[in-house]
Amino acid sequence: MMWVDKYRPTSEDNYVFPIGSAGDTLRKMLVRKNPSHLLLHGEPGTGKTSYVSVFCHAHNVDPFDQFTYTGGEISTVDDIRKKILETVTTSTYSWDGFRVIHLEEFEHISKVGSNALRSIIERAKDTVFILSVNNLDRVDKAIRSRCTTVEVKLATQDFAQLIRTILKEENVEIDKAYLNSLVSNNPNDLRFIINTLEEKYGD
Repeated sequence: MMWVDKYRPTSEDNYVFPIGSAGDTLRKMLVRKNPSHLLLHGEPGTGKTSYVSVFCHAHNVDPFDQFTYTGGEISTVDDIRKKILETVTTSTYSWDGFRVIHLEEFEHISKVGSNALRSIIERAKDTVFILSVNNLDRVDKAIRSRCTTVEVKLATQDFAQLIRTILKEENVEIDKAYLNSLVSNNPNDLRFIINTLEEKYGD
């Protein structure tokens, strides 16, 4: 198993929250009884997808009520009707809970598809949509207005601790100068740093 999967956060205890008010917002969403739809934006590797797992864990979302699609998979109106509309019109597995639909790389969805999804979001019951994008400017404003928008940007000192934990668990001795250089040159891409370390020091 790759390190990024082996050490992927499963709860808020081992998730690296973004800095400032963004982190506060994401923490609040973990305890809010009726959380809003979320639009997470930021550079690749900052933990947007990992947060979805943490969110589902915090709200005890049944695995059968967790869905993930990429922008390429739902690029047309037909795709959205078949995959998204059919999902939100069925009952959840948990009688007192809700489903989570995670749409990755949402900026790749077409304008027509975005309009169709907007209508579904407005009508969907017992459903929380979490959209994740690298480029917020490519997301339709009408979609943004229906979500709580959060920039996921990491603090170097926070994810440096996670990296040290991984290296300790993998019994890896590392040159501190090399690690500092790797982190400083890739300040927001935790996934890239972990993959680079595994390539260099993994079995």
